[in-house]
Amino acid sequence: MSMNPTSPPPIDYERFDAREVAAAAPDWMAHAFGQALPGRTLHPIARSLDLATVAHAFGVLNGAQSGPAGTRGSAVVARGAATSGFLDLFRRYTAPVLLQAYQAATQRPYAATLELPDFRAQSIFSIDAAVGLERLNGEFSVISRRRAFNENTAYALASMQSYAKIFEISRDDLLGNDTKSLVNLLLGAGSLAAAVEAGLLASAVEDAPALSDGAVFDATNTVASALSAETLGQAVGMLRTQGATGRPLNIAPKHLVVEPGLEMLARKLICDADMGGQIQISTLPGLAAGRWLVLGDPELVPCLTLVTLEGDSLNYHVQRPFKSDGVDLRVLLTSGAMLAGRIGIVRGGA
Repeated sequence: MSMNPTSPPPIDYERFDAREVAAAAPDWMAHAFGQALPGRTLHPIARSLDLATVAHAFGVLNGAQSGPAGTRGSAVVARGAATSGFLDLFRRYTAPVLLQAYQAATQRPYAATLELPDFRAQSIFSIDAAVGLERLNGEFSVISRRRAFNENTAYALASMQSYAKIFEISRDDLLGNDTKSLVNLLLGAGSLAAAVEAGLLASAVEDAPALSDGAVFDATNTVASALSAETLGQAVGMLRTQGATGRPLNIAPKHLVVEPGLEMLARKLICDADMGGQIQISTLPGLAAGRWLVLGDPELVPCLTLVTLEGDSLNYHVQRPFKSDGVDLRVLLTSGAMLAGRIGIVRGGA
């Protein structure tokens, strides 16, 4: 089914010279997909173009015989849409729409980010709270040594998986010239990619794969009670005192992350405690009902971590379909999530 169920009016593809259309195509694409630069003067015919006319021009320039509206004209549109020139141009001006939606939906200040160079799983060592600096008794005191990463140091395993979808834009969709629906599709695809990452972070909390030396959540970072002023205070105190006995790390609470149903309660509690300038509230869909988390600053104490592929974790490609006329939009996300250790997080919820 076409994006636009109504039949588009016939298009006079020959009203402009194909070379002139190709020259104006970047300005039309930029304007149609919201990428036009402020103050830039558009090509004189840019505002008079449409998607089908641009594709038709690339078809003519690629050797297809020009023709009027109808079967012949639509065949030239399909041929033009398959050219590298059209595909590259389409990607250049549609990619920012998808990426902007993805970036807007991935504002997760509570999570650290770890980039891996490839798909090989990597051991990530956590903060070893049992190690402290020792007092020296004199100028020539011998400083004790300890291997930084030994068999007794806890570590988590960082890994990634790929998630993908191909969205088919048919010949009829191109002829329909419905760029508004295309924009909505791209915005939705970016948001869907962000939702995958949110789900991975939530699963890392709920499934909590064990560290090398045991469970992530224990008596030092768990409050098995519903969110309230009292339990929030308890969690903040636990975060402050995490570390070796007698050597608390004094981690300041920076983020309160809750499942969506607790958002308003969380905001009220932080407001009542006059801590709005200290603790930021975020929601994370996918957390269990009643779940809430208190975390420190991920730049200082990385714990809940999004694992991404070095470079571009979200890949967007515009390509020629193998079995049909039109354009394929391929969205590929490579990501993962993990808890890097027990330090820096307190998990709440009955």
